[in-house]
Amino acid sequence: IGSLAIAATLVLIIMAVHPMISLTGAEAVRIVAIMGASALYLAVFYALGVFISVKTDRPAVSLMVLLQAWIFIVIIYPNLSVIVAENVRPLPSEETLLQQRSAIYQKYKPDIDRANAGLNKPDRTRDDLYRFNEAWSKVSTDNAKLDQDFSRRQTQQMKTAELLSVLSPAALYDQVVNRLSRTDVREYDRFMESVGRMREKHVERSLLSSKDPEAAKKIPRPELETIPDSPGEALASLWPQGILLVFLILVFFALAYTSFLRKDLR
Repeated sequence: IGSLAIAATLVLIIMAVHPMISLTGAEAVRIVAIMGASALYLAVFYALGVFISVKTDRPAVSLMVLLQAWIFIVIIYPNLSVIVAENVRPLPSEETLLQQRSAIYQKYKPDIDRANAGLNKPDRTRDDLYRFNEAWSKVSTDNAKLDQDFSRRQTQQMKTAELLSVLSPAALYDQVVNRLSRTDVREYDRFMESVGRMREKHVERSLLSSKDPEAAKKIPRPELETIPDSPGEALASLWPQGILLVFLILVFFALAYTSFLRKDLR
């Protein structure tokens, strides 16, 4: 814990004085919360180390057992959870996605061919351009629905893996840090929703430009807009992980204490 405090202090000093880094109050709260989660994570392994040390009689044996426990907790168990989640909630293959996209194109191919024929006429009108954009907007909309469905299934798979790995302090710590740093599943969903809204606005603007270019020019170009959650909202959503980390600490300390009381020190 002392090493963590020293390292965290040095990092905060560097970030505070660095001219290229500007931290807001919300970001500072997130950093402090990450440091607190790091302390809990280290405390879990400290308690586990005490328990293993009490149960074994030789330091070399304790080190070997702790190494094996660390490998299982940090590497094997979380990866097994991912493998199980991939089998429980499988995702469509790349070949399947390509076939679905091809089916979407074939569905609207007659409309696209008619629109192309209209554009190739010497006396093409603005209605011909509108029909061309409308045909391709239908293809874009159906492809977007396909992407949204894949994203939804991918999110379900990731959440299943998180649920299966709740007994791993490493997985819990990873979930906390990802949530606080805004790189978790929820942030991914938020980003994909923003992409969907921007696409819809872009399609509407494109269709309007086919009918009334002057009116379309008055509408600003769509931009990607995301609304980040506050540090309070992020912390409020992390109470299950925090309780589980504290629970693991108490369990290992309780096991160490009871093992010590039963240990023959003669």
